[in-house]
Amino acid sequence: MAQNGKITLGILSVASPQYVFIGKGDKIIAQKEISDFNNGSNKILPYAIECLEQAGIELTQVNYFLALAGPGSLTGIRAGLSPIRAWGYSLGKSVFALSSLEVLAFGMDKPTLALLPAKKGEFWVQSFTDGFMDEPMIITEDKLIEKDLPNWTWVCSKPVIAQKAKVIIQSPLPEQALRLSLQKEPKPWTKAIPEYHFEMTND
Repeated sequence: MAQNGKITLGILSVASPQYVFIGKGDKIIAQKEISDFNNGSNKILPYAIECLEQAGIELTQVNYFLALAGPGSLTGIRAGLSPIRAWGYSLGKSVFALSSLEVLAFGMDKPTLALLPAKKGEFWVQSFTDGFMDEPMIITEDKLIEKDLPNWTWVCSKPVIAQKAKVIIQSPLPEQALRLSLQKEPKPWTKAIPEYHFEMTND
């Protein structure tokens, strides 16, 4: 579990917008947003340098590195995990490889359904109720109606339509990832591997 006052460099790259951020304890002290998902991986390292400069921190002062392990595009997952694995290895630091859906649902009113686009016409979904969460699964868009329930909050990175549930459109946010990491145990860089990924299609 990360301790207050520790420095975290995070990359959230599985959905648009993407983020690079620096956290100290549970506070974000620098962040950059990447709105162009297709070219986002080209901006991650320059933006990480900018965030470090903005925060007045050297890379060697970072205590933890953080990225999303999935679900999500394998390209997006790799764009985040590759640098944090490299930094963890070269600097001997621990990393957080967090669930994209768990970050997306963190801090939302329960019960929550977190959704991320999968292949065309499909979504990764995971349900969160007080003290319990289902396993992530892929469902087709037409099946979402079965999960459209009163008093539920849907949070998704792209617009979805619900008649009964409250809908929030956002990608995983730095504040969510940083505060969730405070409840998790960091891992050695060798344990930061993709989970629940898919290959993007062009259609």
